[in-house]
Amino acid sequence: MKPILFTSRFRAMLKNCSTAELAEIAAAIDRLEQQLRHPHGHSGLGIRKLTRDYFELRVGRDMRSVFKLEKEAVTFVFAGNHDEIQRFLRSV
Repeated sequence: MKPILFTSRFRAMLKNCSTAELAEIAAAIDRLEQQLRHPHGHSGLGIRKLTRDYFELRVGRDMRSVFKLEKEAVTFVFAGNHDEIQRFLRSV
């Protein structure tokens, strides 16, 4: 299984999250990790391909996390709402 990594930017963004938001993010990442172990099961995670390398993981009603699916790892790079993610994608 691929390791799950977090960029320093993603970690810094988490410092601004409430305890409830952090719990939601942790639960979503845990569900993703379980899905990666069993890729043929359907779980309705709320994953959406954004670009060739970047994917969005729905965390809650307004919160999304962006990760990059790499050959060696899954790297979380950004967290925010829809508009913030659109701005992030224009910068990469």
